[in-house]
Parts: sequence; C-alpha cells; structure tokens
Amino acid sequence: MKKSFLPLLFLFILGLTAGNSFAQDWLPRNDDKKMSIENLADELIKQDVAHWRVVLAQAIVESGWNFDSYLFRHSNNFIGMRIPYARESTRVGSFKGYSVYATWQDCVKDIKLWQEHNWDGGSEEEYIALMHKIWSESPRYYSAVRSVIRRIDKMPEVARLENLTQFSGLMWQAYTTINEEENTNDL
Repeated sequence: MKKSFLPLLFLFILGLTAGNSFAQDWLPRNDDKKMSIENLADELIKQDVAHWRVVLAQAIVESGWNFDSYLFRHSNNFIGMRIPYARESTRVGSFKGYSVYATWQDCVKDIKLWQEHNWDGGSEEEYIALMHKIWSESPRYYSAVRSVIRRIDKMPEVARLENLTQFSGLMWQAYTTINEEENTNDL
C-alpha cells in the first residue's frame, strides 16, 4: 500500500510546484546542441523562422551574448515568450507569466508558431517595428536590436550561415525552374 502511494504523492507535489522555480531547475535540457549564437542561428534557419537575424538579435538583447539571463536559465525561454492564449504552443509550463520549454529548440518552434499566428509578412524593418511595438518595454528596443544585428552581421559564423541560406534559396529557385520547364515540356 505504501509503495503505490509514494508515486501519487510525488506527482501531486510536482503539480503544486509546476509554476515555481524548483520545478524549472531540473527541466530536461538538450545538451547535444548547446545554446550558442551559431547554434541558435542554425536552428532559426532550419525552422524557417522569418527574419531570423532579427530574432537572433532579439535573443541577444533579451538574454545576453552568453544567454545567461535568469529567464533562459530557468525556462529555456531566450526571447521572453509570454504564455499564449489563442494559438498553438510548444510550452510545457509557465514561470512568472512566461512560457517554459523543455529545450531551447522548442522555444524556436514556438517563435515560428507565433509568427504563423501574428505575422503576415513584410520587410525586416516592418518586423522590427512590430517587435518594438508589442514586445519591448524599453523605448530603445528598436535601436538595441538594430545595433546587435550590425554586430552579428560581422560575425564569421553567422555570415557562413547567411551564405548557406542564400545558396539554398538559389538552389531551390533553380530546382523549381527546372521542374517548371519539365512540366511545360510534358504538355
């Protein structure tokens, strides 16, 4: 009887502490791919996040160059994603009104879901202006994000990823052009 009671007690206590930092301190982390500027940029590109350079800059503004903010360390939330109420999300919990993720990659997926729900497309400048309007509490957010973008554009590891992105875009254009020509010839 005692043995069957202990797992239930553990689950009950776990449920009570889900919103507290105690529960967040032992969240599973994906240590196979450690959080870094290059790994984050790579994941943003892989997940096809719109204006990935802006999102990367936001992450640095929000969590620091070493991704050592309190929110990130306790929730895998590097950008300050709030708890969503009207859209799908990859969050596994909450922490002081912010989403908690099992891995930082899940935060990237949630940013993509946020964009699909809230972003109709547009230029990088329009995206930054939207982020400044709805995301930040600081009147200097726009200039901080712009400043970080200028710095990351000079980083070789980010430039390499940008070149790969441009190359894949060119390869996709070539592929679709060839397919269109083949389909036209088949008629």
